[in-house]
Amino acid sequence: MRNRLVARQLQRIHQISSFDTRSLLERVVKTAGTGSRDLDVQIQGPFETSYSLARVNRRLAETISSTPGLYVSL
Repeated sequence: MRNRLVARQLQRIHQISSFDTRSLLERVVKTAGTGSRDLDVQIQGPFETSYSLARVNRRLAETISSTPGLYVSL
């Protein structure tokens, strides 16, 4: 059982690490922003601490805000 669990964990790690998050986010934003007006993006969650998710949220907000026509708020 232990060997099966470890093997499944390693398989899941490979799936997660090979997933193209940037491409997915670009497709979602492109689809949502097909209208004529600029797109407002709101990121919810922690952003003011050194917690890892807060760091990810800040970096995501910085990346999105550098795209013309997209306005981000936290």
